[in-house]
Amino acid sequence: MYDLIEFVYSTIFFMDRNRQSLRQDVTEDFARNFASVKMIDGSITPMSDEEQAREIEMAMQGPFSKVNFQLHIALELLADRDQPNYRDSTKNSVSAVESLYKHIVGDRKATLEEALKKMDATAMPIHPSLKDAFGKFYAYAGDVARHGLMGSDNLDVKGARHMLVTCSAFIDYLVVKAGKAGIQL
Repeated sequence: MYDLIEFVYSTIFFMDRNRQSLRQDVTEDFARNFASVKMIDGSITPMSDEEQAREIEMAMQGPFSKVNFQLHIALELLADRDQPNYRDSTKNSVSAVESLYKHIVGDRKATLEEALKKMDATAMPIHPSLKDAFGKFYAYAGDVARHGLMGSDNLDVKGARHMLVTCSAFIDYLVVKAGKAGIQL
């Protein structure tokens, strides 16, 4: 049933207003039946918290297409009911944050760690404690998703979902902060 809903939603002949209506109907039906899934960006995703779903949707509507694309891929990998790929979902979630930081500091080749160090030179410096938290988060994600260390084989839907939601929140924060600082994204 979920595959059919996703197919109908993604069909090119399905007009935008019909997509909105379908999404609304599906969302209401899931809520009425206490389903532990949400429809986000056309994918039915294992998530029961409406606030988390909204956070991901907001981040995916940001002004930077590369970030939106990476979040979309992370969501698809998480939502795949046949062969979910939690490791690559996590990798794409973190890469979306990294892409936005690179764009803000104007260095496409920088790692997130390097971009964090360059943030003070931008119009939107970040508090040192928050910068440290972002850096540690990145290191953790690198260990479990990128480098295959420290039990990454145990990465499950909850861990991958947490990474996607947290990265989406980071992205939303940075987009708002950049807007207030007058940085064009």
